[in-house]
Amino acid sequence: MRFYIKPFYIMRDFPIPENEGERLKALHDYQILNSLSESEFDRITEIASIICDVPISLISFLDKDRQWFKSKIGIDISETSRDISFCQYAIMGSSPLEVEDATTDDRFKDNEAVTGDSHIRFYAGYPLIDPQGFALGTLSVIDRKPKILNPKQKRVLQLLADEVINLIVERRQKEELKNFQKTFELSLDLVCIAGTDGFFKKVNPTFKKLPGFNQHFLLNTSFLEMVHPEDRIITSEIVQRLSEGYHTVDFVNRTNQYKYIQWAASPETGTGNTFAIGRDVTDQDLLETELRRTREMLEQTNAAARVGGWEFDVVNQKMYWSSITIEIHGVAEDYEPDLTSGINFYKEGYSRDKITAALNDCINNGKSWDLELQISNANGRELWVRVLGKAEYENGILERLYGSFLDIDDYKQTEIALQKSFESQESLNKILIEQIDVIIQQDQTIEKIKEFKFLADSIPQIIWTSKPDGNLDYYNQHWFDYTGMTLEQTLSWGWETVLHPDDVENCVKTWTESFTTGKPYEVEYRFKRASDGVYKWHLGRALPMRNEFGEIVKWFGSCTDIDEYKRALDLENKISQYEDFNRIIAHNLRGPAVSIDMLLGMLSDATSEIEKDEFMDMLKASCISLNDTLNELMKVLELRNNKNLTYDDCNLVEMVSSVESMLKGQFVSKKVEVITRFEAIEVKFPKIYLESIFYNMISNAIKYSKADTPPKIEIASTFNNDNVILTFKDNGLGIDLVKHGANMFKLNKVFHSGYDSKGVGLFMTKTQIETFGGKITVESEPNVGSKFTIKLKKEIPN
Repeated sequence: MRFYIKPFYIMRDFPIPENEGERLKALHDYQILNSLSESEFDRITEIASIICDVPISLISFLDKDRQWFKSKIGIDISETSRDISFCQYAIMGSSPLEVEDATTDDRFKDNEAVTGDSHIRFYAGYPLIDPQGFALGTLSVIDRKPKILNPKQKRVLQLLADEVINLIVERRQKEELKNFQKTFELSLDLVCIAGTDGFFKKVNPTFKKLPGFNQHFLLNTSFLEMVHPEDRIITSEIVQRLSEGYHTVDFVNRTNQYKYIQWAASPETGTGNTFAIGRDVTDQDLLETELRRTREMLEQTNAAARVGGWEFDVVNQKMYWSSITIEIHGVAEDYEPDLTSGINFYKEGYSRDKITAALNDCINNGKSWDLELQISNANGRELWVRVLGKAEYENGILERLYGSFLDIDDYKQTEIALQKSFESQESLNKILIEQIDVIIQQDQTIEKIKEFKFLADSIPQIIWTSKPDGNLDYYNQHWFDYTGMTLEQTLSWGWETVLHPDDVENCVKTWTESFTTGKPYEVEYRFKRASDGVYKWHLGRALPMRNEFGEIVKWFGSCTDIDEYKRALDLENKISQYEDFNRIIAHNLRGPAVSIDMLLGMLSDATSEIEKDEFMDMLKASCISLNDTLNELMKVLELRNNKNLTYDDCNLVEMVSSVESMLKGQFVSKKVEVITRFEAIEVKFPKIYLESIFYNMISNAIKYSKADTPPKIEIASTFNNDNVILTFKDNGLGIDLVKHGANMFKLNKVFHSGYDSKGVGLFMTKTQIETFGGKITVESEPNVGSKFTIKLKKEIPN
């Protein structure tokens, strides 16, 4: 019997997610609304209806005012008004919404779909959450009688909801790929993909228009061969810059036929590929070339003069900095500034107040400004800058603020020094005029010493100097405040007493090497804080000052507190370790759980007491194996918390037996045959990781076996110099290495469909092997089988 739900369009108030605008944009970007029926989605609603034993199953998407059905079972309409939908509540969170009886739920008891002919009582909706976290709609099941889903039904619905999202994402990716391919083929510009090995990997048809080049030549000859000899060196340097991580590079070079090509190129991280677009600019007006040269000269002049630019788009609230402005602020090239963060770079007090007032005056009254102020850049360095700004209006409306940004620190410091010098000279007698040059020089030297000491004592960072022989002879005030030591206690090598005992040897060794060789000094160590006795991490650095003969006359050093950074780095490492441990738990417990489920099924179908006893024994063995696996995993967790992951004496025969116990159900049902030939019986390796490796190799051989052939698995071990070689050979489906070889051990890569695979096992196996100095390779042929070869160190590495 099919239900009919009337499409109501009476506007009502309904719950709205906080990110509704972004959510709707994400939904529309997928271009799935009003699309035609697709069998992949229809299969999911049919499975949901069958597994939950309900007459209605829907894949719904929540638009601004409507609920639209991509796939439906049990109803005949394609959409309803959003204000009567149950799904409007399901998308408010990330958890499923289940309504046992809508007549008793205050949210739905007066809903026309409940009180009317549709007679809806039960509803369960699973949010469809895309990779960016936006709830696009729901996968829902509906009945006209009260109902409660069991845990298996809930799990299946969650898996189906995840699959819907995968289909949506893949659907958009396919459309984007089609659009890219059309653009690639129809573009009048030269479009290509090239590798750092110097060869094109793909070129569009426009390349054929270049004289002297054809498809075969372009794909089988280094692209430097098509570049004019005089331009090859600069082109090679640009390719090198791309390989080193530059985001985008624009340049012009000539072909051998003197065609000028203007290129824009960008690297693809992780693949070694470079995407490039070229345009033939040979016939462009000479003015353009002169303008380019003038622009380049201007950019070089600005760089030399440390002059940058800035702009604030008032309409879009977007801030832009030129490369020189970014450099002056000491931030990364990809830094994205905003108005607030830009103001916060100015030194608190006079400079920040002045720039804030100038901005407000310009925004409110259109008044330009030209100020000399101090900033504290991202590296903690204070410097003087000159910042100019003005407003631009269009039709009486403020559109943008823009101006220039100059590094005037050297000039300003000189000006300040001169001002101080002039003030100090006012009290001198006119009789000393003939000696003024000498006096000025002496006063400037004294002033510099005072300024250095004042500056050093003012900053919250340890500053020190040393004699050429490594004996320290000066510390700023922050050292004494931090360590509680006096100058007499600290001079020479007295600083060792506040070092953490574990850091003394490395610190002394590094410092001795530096003052002996003249190399810059840099080391991380822990100093004990006098106020509470706590050791905190510091980064010590020092550079030598040399005389005109190149001899070291002084060392200038600093100690920067990096304790918070070290703690954050340690936390990041711990998180990474626990993520790896969680993947092992999820993967290693999956097989025993499936095996137990299969044995339970066999036990249920057994007709004689003998069969039942046999299956009960197998079930007990699998439970024991599962318990042992859990115990081993808990041991590993304890070891990780103690930071002592130990190597174990792993017996390979016992390893195979343990995996067989975990997978007993699959062994029996598929009549698995395991043949072992062990020259090396024991291997030094963390047991839980080696058991995980054996489990992955054996379970994959069983999972990807041929339907009409019992799995046959051959496991062998041999000695090879300082290594133990393990091989796992099967007679299964095999893998097309020509097609999949490059992705063999990558995360989330699946090579056979329909096997409930997640693409985690081989990635995790490779990671575990390489973590402990090993290596894994594969030989495989479709419908013949696969052979995995693992090389492990015979002895425990130092």
